[in-house]
Amino acid sequence: MIHTTQIARRLTLDKFNRLAVNLFDRDAIRAFLSGQEPLETSPNYPGINSVSFTSSHDDYLSINLVINPQTLISGVYTLELFTCTADALQQLSERFNIALDALGLRPFPPLLTWYPRRVDYAADILTQDVAHYVELGKRERRPRGFTDRVDLEGSTYPESRQVTLNFYNKCHQVESDMYRVPAYAELLEDARNTFRVEVQCYQGKVKALRRKYGLPNTQLGNFLDEQIARETILYYYGLMFGYQDFYSIQEAHRIVDTQAWRSDHKDRFKAWLRSVADADSFAAAREAFTGSSTTLDNYMKDSRTINVNPITLPEEWGIPYLPNPMPLDYRPE
Repeated sequence: MIHTTQIARRLTLDKFNRLAVNLFDRDAIRAFLSGQEPLETSPNYPGINSVSFTSSHDDYLSINLVINPQTLISGVYTLELFTCTADALQQLSERFNIALDALGLRPFPPLLTWYPRRVDYAADILTQDVAHYVELGKRERRPRGFTDRVDLEGSTYPESRQVTLNFYNKCHQVESDMYRVPAYAELLEDARNTFRVEVQCYQGKVKALRRKYGLPNTQLGNFLDEQIARETILYYYGLMFGYQDFYSIQEAHRIVDTQAWRSDHKDRFKAWLRSVADADSFAAAREAFTGSSTTLDNYMKDSRTINVNPITLPEEWGIPYLPNPMPLDYRPE
């Protein structure tokens, strides 16, 4: 499912001049063309989050829009995610044209032929333990090549050059954004108990998805696809959280003791779990691991076999067990 997408089309200077005056004053346009100021606005139009114009070193101009497809269809702010059915895509294309007309940004080719600079795939998980899962996310497995440059309350936010992962408390995000979009106040109750898993794919990842799925081009319509969305979400969720359940270190050790393993293997596996629990995160424990990569891979395989997540519940929580929040019917087959 889709949360938002940033899309772009190239412009001639003449077309830029005809469109920009509908959203910006002439001083702002002159400053932009002279390279002094960016040109961006957030129009008061549900579903069109922002409109901007950019210029490149190749001397061409582009128009860029950030859209929320489901809000655009609904006509009001909504927390619902866009589902890529044929009917929904038709509705979206029609509502997009209406929006462009209202903002003075027509004519343009059909929406599905625009080029995505970013596509945000997302899934909402309903659980009363959102705060716990967000904190567990901060102890995540952080895929190699990702860094945590941003420490956001209510969110886990590792980034790479091609992908940003945002696993967050939707209610907290709505509360934080109400000052910017007052209409969000009406969504607060709907946001409660929602753990959103979001994979933000930038141009490099978009191109990689094109290669992976054998897509004919990088036009938007190819990426508004439920299979691509689901498989992308589940791949990165698996890297971050895995699909095992979460246990306290004591309960995890108890489960290990029930396995038909050699005693020395149990001891080594329990020591590894303890090292992960004592580290700031799984990623830190992985970097500090002194054994071979094969041994670490075997420990990960064992954790999947016994359904014990190597990220254990902090002892101060006093909770012996939390199920993995990803619904069974959405997990990989």
